[in-house]
Amino acid sequence: ADLTPLLYGVKPPQWRSHVYYHFYESYDETHQVAKHEGVFDGRYKLIHFYEIDEWEFFDCESDPYEMHNRIDDAKFRSEVNVLKTELANLKRQYEVETPL
Repeated sequence: ADLTPLLYGVKPPQWRSHVYYHFYESYDETHQVAKHEGVFDGRYKLIHFYEIDEWEFFDCESDPYEMHNRIDDAKFRSEVNVLKTELANLKRQYEVETPL
């Protein structure tokens, strides 16, 4: 596929609105990050640390360094729910099974 239009800010039809990612590493001497998966929509990021069932949510527009977890902030309840649904949809689309 020709990516040239993207360089000029032209999004192709059917362009995805969310990105799914999965971090399969675990705690070790170098990385101090637990296994997790997440979804990002260009502004909001939802992260699920599935081995310990912990969630994080960040507004990357107002908090670009992801310093303030807003998962329990009622102001963002709708956005969190949208991203949880999108995370589940993308996992089905990509046939991702979360390892335990």
